[in-house]
Amino acid sequence: MKRLLTILSLLTLSFTAFSLPGFTPFIQDIPGSYVWYRDYTFQRESYVGFLTFDSSTYQARYFAPQNAKAKLPEKDIKIYFSLDPEADHIEMTGEKVIAGVSQEDTELVNYLHDMVYELNARRIKAGEIAPGSENTASGESSGGITGSTENSLSLNKNGSDSGFLHSGINIREDFAQFGGDVTVIYDFLVPLFNVKLIESAAGKTELNLVTCGRIQSTEDNSFDAFKGFPQKFPSKKHGFKKSKKAEKMDFNTPDGQKITLDSDWTRSMENLWLLGDAALISAGLIPENNAGNETAEASLMSITFILRQLLLSSGTSYTDWNSLEIQNYSQLLGSANPSASANFKVSANIWQNDTQNLTKSLKILSKKNGGYALFTFTAFENVYQKNRAYFDTIVKSYQVN
Repeated sequence: MKRLLTILSLLTLSFTAFSLPGFTPFIQDIPGSYVWYRDYTFQRESYVGFLTFDSSTYQARYFAPQNAKAKLPEKDIKIYFSLDPEADHIEMTGEKVIAGVSQEDTELVNYLHDMVYELNARRIKAGEIAPGSENTASGESSGGITGSTENSLSLNKNGSDSGFLHSGINIREDFAQFGGDVTVIYDFLVPLFNVKLIESAAGKTELNLVTCGRIQSTEDNSFDAFKGFPQKFPSKKHGFKKSKKAEKMDFNTPDGQKITLDSDWTRSMENLWLLGDAALISAGLIPENNAGNETAEASLMSITFILRQLLLSSGTSYTDWNSLEIQNYSQLLGSANPSASANFKVSANIWQNDTQNLTKSLKILSKKNGGYALFTFTAFENVYQKNRAYFDTIVKSYQVN
């Protein structure tokens, strides 16, 4: 419930939007935005993350969890740096490094520096990363950067909406840090550099986004608390047993949303239902965030901004991008004017680091009366999998009038 309130409040507030130097993204960043990547160029499990506090203050971090088998201790290196937001490239004006003094630590600090400069320079070179983008990426070399002569859109191998992590705007580049010839997959839904995945010419993933989010205040430590996802999620047993005598019941919200549940569910609020502590459903209404601008472009920017917020982690509940799927994403990716009636269904696993629980999250975003109806279903992952047909029937019963 706290996560839902955070999403709804975020979408109705105004922020000072900005971007990294040298380019203007389709969705501008807001203070506190961060991204975390799994970096496969290291022999040990490794992650690199980037956080923006405001337009001129950032943090870069390297983290590797302890590996008892290989006798490798946890490694955590942080760089806080300031830059000139008016420059046309990354120009650091100050920094503070929190790291050890070993040769390995020094090399990791240098690696983080290189990643900041390289990812930003390549994003500048990529040009427009937007719905229906048909721009041409320059093939000229600049600062060691070369690109293909043309951008391309990609879905997964069978062209469906699954394989979200491998779908986006592709640019072939020569990237020394990742072995030379690679394909960088960009996505306007990803904060900061818009980079979602880097793949070698042989099809091997070299770097991929694992989660992104937004810290809510200077006291919010969710960026620093991230220590990767478990190699195997713990199997926790959460109880739910459907009553044989449960009767179906239709529920309507004052804003015209409808859901068919049964008597096992309790209506806690006019738009919130609970299934004990195993699952919850909510239905809300989000105003279109375009300040009276009714153009197709403003509407597109509004829907993509909202979708990005739905993909973000909240606190130490981290969205696992390896599990993420978005129904109708291909329509949004390939067209600058997607159907106004399109619904977007977002499915993902959420790792709750504090409680060591894995939950299943399903969200449906539908256009409605100058805004968007948002349906949210959340359940413990093991409960959802054991009762999938039951829960999927409930989700399919959802309607917007």
